[in-house]
Amino acid sequence: MAQFELIFGMIFLVGWLGVPAITAQPFEEGDEDPDSQPSSKQSHVIWSLRSFCVSEPLCTCHIANENDLVADCSNLDIELVPTFRDNVTIIHLQRNRITDFSGEGIPMTVRYIDLSDNRLQSFTRFPFVGMEQLEYLDLHGNHLQYTKDIYPDNVFKGLTSLKYLNLKLQHNMLFTLSNLHFPVSISKLEKLEMLLLDGVDLVGFVENFRMLTKLHTLDLSGQTGVCHLRTIPSNFFQNISDITKLDVSGCNIQKIESGTFRNLKNLHTLNISSNECLTFRILGNITYDLQYTPVRVIDISRLHCTFGPSTVLHKEDLAYLFYTKVTHIYIESNRIAMLETGAAKTLPTSLKFVSFSDNNLSFGRYYLELMSVLPNIEVVYATHQGRPHNLETGRSDCNDWRAPPPSSKITFSGSAGLIDCNRNPIRKVNHNSGVLAKFTVPYSLKEFYYSNNAMNFEIGSLDFKENSLEVLDISNNLFHSWKGPMSNLRKLHYVDLSHNYCTYISENFLIDNYVKTLLIQNNLLGLVLNKDKNGNIFRSFTNLERLDLSTNHIYVLPSLLLKHQYKLQILNLSNNALGEFSLDLSEMKYLQYLDLTHNQIRSIGPDQRKQIDELRKNNITINLQGNHMDCSCAELEFIKWMSKNRDIFINFYTYECVFPNGTSASFSNLDVTMIELAKSCDSYIGIIAVFASLILLVLSFTISGIVYRYRWKLRYLFYMAKTRYKGYAPVINAEDEDDFKYDAFISYSSDDLGFVKNEILSNLEDERGLRLCLHQRDFIPGMEIAQNITNAINQSRKTVVVLSRNYLNSYWCIYEFNMARMESIYARDGNTVLLLIFYEKIPVRDLPFMILDHTENDCFIEYPDDDIHGKVVFWDKLAECISPRRTTSL
Repeated sequence: MAQFELIFGMIFLVGWLGVPAITAQPFEEGDEDPDSQPSSKQSHVIWSLRSFCVSEPLCTCHIANENDLVADCSNLDIELVPTFRDNVTIIHLQRNRITDFSGEGIPMTVRYIDLSDNRLQSFTRFPFVGMEQLEYLDLHGNHLQYTKDIYPDNVFKGLTSLKYLNLKLQHNMLFTLSNLHFPVSISKLEKLEMLLLDGVDLVGFVENFRMLTKLHTLDLSGQTGVCHLRTIPSNFFQNISDITKLDVSGCNIQKIESGTFRNLKNLHTLNISSNECLTFRILGNITYDLQYTPVRVIDISRLHCTFGPSTVLHKEDLAYLFYTKVTHIYIESNRIAMLETGAAKTLPTSLKFVSFSDNNLSFGRYYLELMSVLPNIEVVYATHQGRPHNLETGRSDCNDWRAPPPSSKITFSGSAGLIDCNRNPIRKVNHNSGVLAKFTVPYSLKEFYYSNNAMNFEIGSLDFKENSLEVLDISNNLFHSWKGPMSNLRKLHYVDLSHNYCTYISENFLIDNYVKTLLIQNNLLGLVLNKDKNGNIFRSFTNLERLDLSTNHIYVLPSLLLKHQYKLQILNLSNNALGEFSLDLSEMKYLQYLDLTHNQIRSIGPDQRKQIDELRKNNITINLQGNHMDCSCAELEFIKWMSKNRDIFINFYTYECVFPNGTSASFSNLDVTMIELAKSCDSYIGIIAVFASLILLVLSFTISGIVYRYRWKLRYLFYMAKTRYKGYAPVINAEDEDDFKYDAFISYSSDDLGFVKNEILSNLEDERGLRLCLHQRDFIPGMEIAQNITNAINQSRKTVVVLSRNYLNSYWCIYEFNMARMESIYARDGNTVLLLIFYEKIPVRDLPFMILDHTENDCFIEYPDDDIHGKVVFWDKLAECISPRRTTSL
């Protein structure tokens, strides 16, 4: 018991927290709800509630409308009603095999129970006691016949809040029609608003039903249950006179007595359709009663059999309807072919909606009469005139033929009474003729539907009088030529001219229009559209947002055909024979959907691809299913473009492309296809270009390497050539004293200038008489540094390098070293020019390779910094190396 209380407490807490859905498996700690993030109150309580609201483990539970806990036990093939927890408010038990209902296990909190389509045959005593909150109860589709045994007087005891009750039986249930009465126990449901019963009580609603003062909807229809009323007596509904909606359709009614509906003081909607044995003869009684009611909607469709002679609508059939405030009339499927003259005038002026669909009317004089007597009409349906019907389902044994009135009072749909003996009351006019006359429609008319009527003529010149027409549907006819002009339709925004086998549309068909939706699919306009190079046909349709040109045998689409459709959002060109798509989309700034399915498109041109790229900001989507794109070298860029923009193509991976050899490949493997296509598109020119590029690249690297390798030699030769060009004579004999201007060129870092001035100049130049060249003293101003260096080295017997760390860090010092090396190799016959003085002790690892190489092959001298006697010897040896003939100190 304690465990049950704990579980119930958990359920109540979760319900209070408002968990949005019940999951099948419990959450582990730390898991996230994949559907929603729990609130702060929910974060501590996240677990499975499956089966916590009901004892049956197969049932599911979830939260609805934030506060309702729903237990769904439908379609489980269970035989017993499970036990539900006390906080369940909605219970679904439909489509099971439950045979008995006692109310046990149903909580007092329940507000909704659906027990439909079970096998209920009886109730156990008072099954609904304690269900004071129940508002909806559906018991239809069971075996609960309307007898005292099944429905005793107190069977619904406890249902003090019930508003909806459905007691319709199964359609195929066999029962005896005699001695069946509407359960009197229903009369105690004082708050009942909607009642659905089978029409099997031939007496009607007895006095007890006066208690149902809130009942506003009564459904006795045989189309949703069983109904065999045959005759409805005048007192049938007298005890439920407050109903506003009454449905007795499909009840096999053959007679309705006068006065039946007269006392229904709140009646708003009356449906007596699909009673094929009533015929129009009964309309007199019905309309006479309705003049005393506030009825607004009447459905008198299919009061005649499906098959039989055409019927006539007499003036007296609707005579009293003129005195009502009816706004909607359905008079469909009655085989009407004739209207007595003046019959239309009996319709009430309050009428806003009328449907004459599925009759045998043609476009006759009655139309003009209707248009003139209905000042408030807004919607007219006159579709499917002469439509064939199924012989197996339609009835033909009604014996409902009635003699027509005298011929002078009849308006036949195809009689000589029509204007100019033409089926069209507005006679045909020549394409070049002027306006025939003003075409009148009620100013209030907004929607006119005249589809599926096999009307066969061209649409000529029509100038409409002032009107409010917004929707015009004349699809599925044979309006084979649209010449026009049709004018003064300034409020028209929806036009459906599809399925008309039209072969011609003029440039002035609809002038000065504001049409937003134009449906002209399933025609034969391809031959006229392909000649419109300047977009004149659609010139006046500047407000179009949706255009359907599908299935029009279009082979070629001129690029400027739709250049005036600036607002177009949806364009359908499917099921044509377009070999290429060359339509200019540059002006369609709002285009969102382009349907090109089932054409013969093999490619989209570069201009159109660029325009589509611009339209990506509108989230444009394109459908190319049913085409076979071209997988050729010429269209490789197109295929790459599609691959890059695959997100804008609907069902992209179902597309296919065809190779030149006839094989096809699916776009599901497009990446592989593009690789194969790229390989097949490679040519020898491409290969040659690649190899030529590689050769040039190798040569470039080689030349660059050689230049880098001999960079110092090249520099030396360049400056030597430059020097000789300017008139300087080369050194002929390196041992000749007079051939050199200087005994030595001192190469040093400016940071070591003190050593050069204090030591080298005083010991070699002052004391030993050598002629030295220093860049700070002897370089010629205005000459390039590199040229000065080259001249100094070339005009000096030796180049003395004062090697230090500062020297190694100087670009021009290294340059002087390398120029001196080049001088030794190329100008002095291999005699060394370089003399290295290690002014500082530098580790071998810090020496550049070129200096290290020189020290390994030629001698060098280390400066004795702390040895006074050694310094004397050092300067003597250095002077002797520079100029052997000058070794005596001055």
